[in-house]
Parts: sequence; structure tokens; C-alpha cells
Amino acid sequence: MAPAEARPLRAAPPRVQSGNQGSIRLVGTLALPKQNSQLASASGCSREQPEAPSSSAAAAIQAGWHVGADLYQSGYQVVLVDAGVERRGERCVPIGASVLVFIESGLVAIAYDRSGQPASRLAAIEVAEPDGVKMMGGKGTLAHLALGDQLILR
Repeated sequence: MAPAEARPLRAAPPRVQSGNQGSIRLVGTLALPKQNSQLASASGCSREQPEAPSSSAAAAIQAGWHVGADLYQSGYQVVLVDAGVERRGERCVPIGASVLVFIESGLVAIAYDRSGQPASRLAAIEVAEPDGVKMMGGKGTLAHLALGDQLILR
């Protein structure tokens, strides 16, 4: 598998269909928000960043976010970020997780979790064939983000 930097990112901006799917909301944006939270160190959970992040993930790290996943899918760089974690028994659960969607020119959309419920919080992403990303929570799939000429939550 080629490193993220060797894969071409989509040049043309997609149409972003803003909307909700369960607790997940998708919005188009070009501005990467800054994160100033100190939640990560307060929980006692270990917080590792990817060893070789894509330039998109590196931008998120520079903006103060913790990167939990960094995936390439269908010409998009998809980065899972969070503001911190809280300890739930033996597990560490992300707080304030969002999925950042990048193309060649930069950020085009954010899918964020509006839920305050620990069992339904966004916690992971995984590639969904042929051209999407599953957004996962404690109870399974929260939403599917279709990646193509349009970005759509399903």
C-alpha cells in the first residue's frame, strides 16, 4: 500500500449535502477549527498520534486536535479527530470526535457527533467499499459517509 502522500487527492471540490444521520451532522467548510482543549491529559489515557501522518492529519495535529485515524478513500483524505478522552471503566472513550474530509486544496467538510451519550459517540472510522467511510460508535455503525462527486451521509 502506498503512503498517503503518494496517492492523488481529488482536485475538484465535491458538492457537500449538509444533513444529519442519527447523531452525526455533515457540513461543508473550508476552515479547520483550532482545538485548545486540555481534556487528553486529564483522563490518564495514553494518546498516540499516527507515526507517519498524511499532510491533512498533520494539519489537524498542528491545529491542536488528536488524530485517531487517517484514511485514504476514493481520492479523499479522511481524518478522525477528537478533543480528548474520558475513562469509562477500563476503556478510554473519545470526546468531541469529528471526521475531517480533505481534497487536494484542503478541508471541504466536517462530520461531527452531536451526541453526549457515551454508547453512541463517534469513536472510529473504517473504509467501506466501494467509495465510503463508516463512522463507528460503541454500538456499531452510526453513519456512512459516501465519497464521490457529492459527500452524503447515509
